[in-house]
Amino acid sequence: MKNVLVFVPLAAAHETDAGLYLVAAGMFAALSAVASGTYVLNDLLDLPHDRRHATKRHRPMAAGKVPLLPMIGIGAALAAGGLLLAFWLSVAAGFWVLLYVAVTPKRASWSCRTGGRYSTWNLACPLTRPRSTH
Repeated sequence: MKNVLVFVPLAAAHETDAGLYLVAAGMFAALSAVASGTYVLNDLLDLPHDRRHATKRHRPMAAGKVPLLPMIGIGAALAAGGLLLAFWLSVAAGFWVLLYVAVTPKRASWSCRTGGRYSTWNLACPLTRPRSTH
């Protein structure tokens, strides 16, 4: 959903140049690919935690229902492909997407595992921590 934001400046400026919308569509595709790739790679990094979690252990990767090696390739290909597309659009677009890649993976789970002391993602922590069985 957040990827749609790349169209907001054009729409707000009442832009009619179709070429600019084409570039925005490319950026939308780049962000979508990178987001999907980082979600897959983040799930792979969280496997040990997810396998012990009450509900996350039923997800396909945590439950062992999908082979992990292809998932590594899929996640890496999506992230790299999106990043390459962004740099192809422009160097500035590439660096913005690179920044997204740098800050996205592991941010919420890292924050929760450290007690949320170093991040504003504290509100998500109760949703990602396993419930105590005591």
